Amino acid sequence: MMAKTLAIYRSSFPLTILIAPVLSVTLRIVSPETTSLSYFVLAIYALMGRSAVVQALFTSWFITMLSPAIAPESSADAIGRYAVIAAAVLSILLRLNLLRGKLVIKRHTAATLVLGVFLVLHASIFSSLPEVSILKSVSFIIVFVALLSAWSGLNYMERRNTEIFVFGGMVLIVLFSVPFLMNDIGYLRNGTGFQGVLNHPQAFGPLAAILGAWLGGRFLRLKEFPLWQTFLLVICLVFVVESEARTAAGAFVLGLGLPFLYILFFGSAKLGTALPGVFTKRFVCAVWVVGIGLIAFGIVVFTQIDNFILKSGRSEGRNLTEAFWSSRGGLVEAMLDNIKTKPISGIGFGLSSDPDTMVVKRDPYLNLPISASVEKGVTPLAVVEELGVIGGICFAYYFTTLVRRSARSGFIALVVISAALATNLGESTLFSPNGFGMLLMVLVSWAATTAKQNIIGQRT
Repeated sequence: MMAKTLAIYRSSFPLTILIAPVLSVTLRIVSPETTSLSYFVLAIYALMGRSAVVQALFTSWFITMLSPAIAPESSADAIGRYAVIAAAVLSILLRLNLLRGKLVIKRHTAATLVLGVFLVLHASIFSSLPEVSILKSVSFIIVFVALLSAWSGLNYMERRNTEIFVFGGMVLIVLFSVPFLMNDIGYLRNGTGFQGVLNHPQAFGPLAAILGAWLGGRFLRLKEFPLWQTFLLVICLVFVVESEARTAAGAFVLGLGLPFLYILFFGSAKLGTALPGVFTKRFVCAVWVVGIGLIAFGIVVFTQIDNFILKSGRSEGRNLTEAFWSSRGGLVEAMLDNIKTKPISGIGFGLSSDPDTMVVKRDPYLNLPISASVEKGVTPLAVVEELGVIGGICFAYYFTTLVRRSARSGFIALVVISAALATNLGESTLFSPNGFGMLLMVLVSWAATTAKQNIIGQRT
């Protein structure tokens, strides 16, 4: 059995699954007129199976987040994204065996559906813009349910190939961004923060951080770790710093650090069993290189860290607290005021702290809301503001269960979900499938549905 499993694992990655995504990216880049076709290709592809659902949603996120210097802007993006989402949901429904009476819904999927019912009811009763809150609630829930169902329904080979597609896609985004490091296109958004091939440093930085945390998790977890992945890990860390996204830096540190501390202090398995990579020559060499580097260039390194944290060139503060309050203080104060005013009901899911200032884009045919951008930091606080204390507790419990499921799945899954959720401590993006949130949903759903492994050795 073991020999058969290894033989399957070593089988080649089917390049045919790249045809539709590559065609979609090409159409997105060619001209504004072909943008609609790029999403249409993904919508058709999503109907092909569960693996295609994940790949289509991931690719949809990528072509949406492409830099305007690479892909021309188009007014068809919003409708195109919803077309891909609708096709993904339909694809999952077609594979639930509803007509055969064999419908089986797993507990995490059922819990997500219950959460969705709560969000819609809350929006109908308490939201000052119910149509916007319902739109955002339904969008988030159906995408997340589709992803959970898709990942859960894959067999071993399908899941392996889909993982390669997602994480390999993130690797390619980072590698294709390298040439722009010395080019103005890479700093198009604000002139200082590196955004690579994406449209914003606050998107590229967190992506590099999550990928770096995944690589760091593999570095600690696996006995054999390719040298090229070590270089890629270093590139990710450089890009996190160059993006000037402090949220990304925090996500990397927390994403990798918290799971490590969890195993160290709460895991019943020995450290060598849980993280064999810690007791390898490469780990010792890495420690020596870092140590010698800090001794030789300590002043320069710590000066750069200080500049990165405080963004000294922008005079955002003299310490970390002042820097945070300078960039997020206004948002936090507005949220706290709303929590004091409406601690139980909240203001409505997905709404701005001042709903009257929201710009709601509607489709030209049915006048239904299709987009309503909101800028918030500190997602836990935003959830309490929007859903009230009770709603906040429900969300906290729900995501705690997902983290626990990921912990039972292994160290790398726990690292990925920790890093993905940690990005929301500075930027509230998790519930936005039309933006960076789509990538987070793909990764969180992957981590929460990974097969259980006896690695961490949780104490019961």
